[in-house]
Amino acid sequence: MATKAARSRPFLIIMDMVKNYDLLEHPGSLGLEVVECKRSAVGCGPTGARVLEGVSLYLVRGGDDADPERYPRMCVRVSDEAFDLLSAEIDDRTADIWGRNLHLGCRVFSMQGDVMVISLLFIAEHDPRPFRAYYLVYDSATATLFMIPYLPPDCPTIGTPCPLPVRRPDDGRYALALLAYRSNRLGDHEPDVLCLWSLPPLPANMKPPALPRPQNDMDPWVAKSRRPALSDRLNAHVVFSSKDYAFWVDLKQGILYCSISDMLNGEEPVDFKYIPLPKECKMPTDMMDAVHVHRNMGLDGDSAIWFVAIEASDNSARDTNVKVWTLDLTELMSTKKTKKWKKTREFKMQSIWRLYAFRKKGLPRTEPRFPVWRQERGGGVLYMLLPRLNDRHGYLVGIHVGCSTSKLCFLSCRSLSIPWINHPVVLPLDFFTLGDTIV
Repeated sequence: MATKAARSRPFLIIMDMVKNYDLLEHPGSLGLEVVECKRSAVGCGPTGARVLEGVSLYLVRGGDDADPERYPRMCVRVSDEAFDLLSAEIDDRTADIWGRNLHLGCRVFSMQGDVMVISLLFIAEHDPRPFRAYYLVYDSATATLFMIPYLPPDCPTIGTPCPLPVRRPDDGRYALALLAYRSNRLGDHEPDVLCLWSLPPLPANMKPPALPRPQNDMDPWVAKSRRPALSDRLNAHVVFSSKDYAFWVDLKQGILYCSISDMLNGEEPVDFKYIPLPKECKMPTDMMDAVHVHRNMGLDGDSAIWFVAIEASDNSARDTNVKVWTLDLTELMSTKKTKKWKKTREFKMQSIWRLYAFRKKGLPRTEPRFPVWRQERGGGVLYMLLPRLNDRHGYLVGIHVGCSTSKLCFLSCRSLSIPWINHPVVLPLDFFTLGDTIV
């Protein structure tokens, strides 16, 4: 009897931590596949180029909902030869005391369109700071894995270190952008900067000062001054860009944005503007640490910004309030000081529980988490994760939200056999070019 094929997922959800070496122990049973890609180490020196030769990407796309092991996962593997190459750079005196062991840290930092940015950190026993550090940049459009230098340590990022990939309009290549501040030798903070790394060739009009090299054989990042200085009160949780603008989002406060053309040209300072969140979206103090669990923001095509806020209730999960807001990008060009958010929808979870499809499937009546808004056929669909009580499983539910006057419609539901995730990463189904299945 033929095995029933697994239903197609609307998208993949993976954990942000991707050093999953356990996947390589029994790869055949998981359906582990090789990510096929060209490789290019840019500005990382001879050592970096040899390290990249030993880097491989793997993916488990997931199986049936009932399979607790075959949930979507990603793995970054570094060869023993690459580890040996770097550990040999530890000086003999330090090695006599601490040894030459290196630990690997890998995390998906950001996703923007067809580009994923992953940190690749090698940490030695004698120093908690990275011994060597790189960014891996996977370009889905060309199936290419780039490796570039990490941001230098004297330039701490503002908030979460989320590098924003921005396509250059001249040649289609991209630059990485980070908000940071400079520290002098006394440890005092100097004016805020916009840190940029651009894949060669560097645009002729971009010649801002270079930052110190993270390692001697690496090419430097460049820094551009910016205004206004908001580093004391901004924490970038989410980054994304439209055709014309780059956005850094503090999910508790608002959006900091600038023109991409201003970012990539050689003029300084880069002018930044700020849009506060809707006034009624202030977070309770006790929820400050869970902001990414209950809120999310992104781009709807190239026309609007969406913002979803889940407001938990002290009484019951049924009173959890869900709000969906949009901001038309034409508002950014308005001369009005206040940009106008539009509330697309507001509902309590109790209204979802009452839907026939929800009751028929026996879904858990729990507080929703990790909202994702997607524009699909027939309008906007809000996806949320409903965790099951007392285990590490949940249900991904899709709700057709429509306009504020239309009826809520329960569209889809999938059981997700996944461990608890703190920072889920959402991928299109066809994001990676996959090759052989490992057996």
